[in-house]
Amino acid sequence: WSRIGERAVVQLPPSQGKNLHIQGGVSAFTGLVLLRTHEGSITKLENARLIADLFVAAQQTLEYQELAPSNKVVIVTDNAPAHSQVEDLARQFLTEDGIMNGNRLVLLRLGPYSPMLNPIEGCWNVLKSKMRRFMATKKQELLVRGEYGTYTAHRLAIMKEAVAQAVPAITRRLVWRL
Repeated sequence: WSRIGERAVVQLPPSQGKNLHIQGGVSAFTGLVLLRTHEGSITKLENARLIADLFVAAQQTLEYQELAPSNKVVIVTDNAPAHSQVEDLARQFLTEDGIMNGNRLVLLRLGPYSPMLNPIEGCWNVLKSKMRRFMATKKQELLVRGEYGTYTAHRLAIMKEAVAQAVPAITRRLVWRL
């Protein structure tokens, strides 16, 4: 509201700046296998590193070691352009890291427009919902620079806090439901 003859002014938190991207992988056996955040754009190299790290993380799970230590690790991805041609790069990373069983890595690509077949899409929806609720509670805090010097740096720090607060929602039970 405003007085007659004056403009109504609403102070909003800044929305410009680097985005915070979240990458991860889930398993029906363990729930969340790996989750990482990245500021700015994600390149093919970062996606290949994620695939390599998912492969290693999956092999380190108790379920894999007990049930299938010699089997292949199948990683399901969508057909996003950033996910193309990452298999060879991921195997190269695995070789550079001294992991010699990179031939057990299999990438399975889903067909176009099929997010309903990818369980992590439902996990992202739950994560984003919890993050939105958390960010709504921090609206006033977003209006000050705080100790970060800039609004965007402060916004990024709060978004990372929102991710950390929301991650426990990705459980094995959630993955099974999806």
